[in-house]
Amino acid sequence: MKMHTMILAAFTAMLLAVTASAETHIDVTTFEPTPPTKRVIPDDEIDDGPGFKAALKYIIDNGGGTLEVPAGNYHIDKTVVVDLKNPANSAAVTVTIQGHGRGVTQIHSRTTDELFFFNNTLGNSQLGVYDLSFLAAREKCGAAIRFKNLALCPGAPDFHSLSMSAVNFQAEDWRNPTTVFYFQFGVNAACVHQPVFDDVNFSNRLGTRGEEGEDPIYVGVAGFRIINGRGATFTNCYSKQVGRGIDLSSMSGDILLDRVTATGGDYGLFFTTANFLTSNVTVLDTQWNHSINGMKVHGANKVTVKNLAAYHHCDNPRADKYYYDIYVQNCTELVVSESVFHKRDSQYRVNICFNNTPTVAVRNNIFNCNNRDKNPNPPVVAVRMDDDVYDVLENPEEGDPKNLFFDGSDQVQENDPDPADLPPGVTITHNIYNKNGTN
Repeated sequence: MKMHTMILAAFTAMLLAVTASAETHIDVTTFEPTPPTKRVIPDDEIDDGPGFKAALKYIIDNGGGTLEVPAGNYHIDKTVVVDLKNPANSAAVTVTIQGHGRGVTQIHSRTTDELFFFNNTLGNSQLGVYDLSFLAAREKCGAAIRFKNLALCPGAPDFHSLSMSAVNFQAEDWRNPTTVFYFQFGVNAACVHQPVFDDVNFSNRLGTRGEEGEDPIYVGVAGFRIINGRGATFTNCYSKQVGRGIDLSSMSGDILLDRVTATGGDYGLFFTTANFLTSNVTVLDTQWNHSINGMKVHGANKVTVKNLAAYHHCDNPRADKYYYDIYVQNCTELVVSESVFHKRDSQYRVNICFNNTPTVAVRNNIFNCNNRDKNPNPPVVAVRMDDDVYDVLENPEEGDPKNLFFDGSDQVQENDPDPADLPPGVTITHNIYNKNGTN
């Protein structure tokens, strides 16, 4: 009987703990910290960082839950550092930061360091951020969200270390042309498992153009940066005027971009892999708009691009190197289909370039060209293959056109190449080429 009572008591305690964890819900504006610290008061422009930190710690200490951030403007002067681990039992936790809407709940960063630093020491805790805006309130703010695991956890496919939806990262005073407030990163994460970003937007301003003939200098490094991650999904996301819209380095697992737009910047997507040929990269219904280079993928297994729209309506910044809408290197397979490439008034532009990628299919695409000064300047190039081992993006001085399928001193190819002229494994068929078209 005594043993039965002990078991029942233990089960009841466990059930209460689970219930408490599921029901932990705090309004950051009404939370009373212990020991007492300044309460979070929206719109008073006084540092709210200590109050956010205390509220998040309370949630984590109680097994996880939701921090509600009501409408208003909140200001943080120093990095809010949070360890996503229950100190009582070293258990993983799930924490949600829930705003009341973008442009309604606004958190202002007044620090050059990270705004929030979530140190996920266990690797299997989860963080969700929803329905709010992060605003840079000074020049050269660090990352709005820094999220770091010590190592990748062996999570299942439905386990997401980090998820975001309906979130904006932007300058506080973006309409004022005399100020240049910006984030270096929207999200800067390491060793995350299957992060999911849905309807997340990062917008910076264009920095200096540099000396004539140099590439532009963008304020900010990347909208989304993930290093040593496993998989990632970006749906209906947007980046503007930042060095790299989506920067994925030393990755494994599959990557999906669906309805993503990158405007300006050095790259819309920059991807490298940790283990060659273990990742598939899929880009669907996406747009590169005025990006110097649309996407570079290095070391993936299969790269699939479908319904891409690439717009480039101005001269490239330098006349001594080529720029690319799609550049794929050291991959197993590349498929580009049903996409449109607009190259109005562009020079030294290559739409699709592949290097050391044995299987390539380019089909049912439209290549529009309207080069205003065709002769003697090199025209844009629809498809290019590089047999050499060097990376023409990293070694522009070696980037003279080699083995161009479509070139010529004063015109653009108007038809698919003869299949007999293509190497084994390469198919280019059913594409449309408009020398002066705008389809």
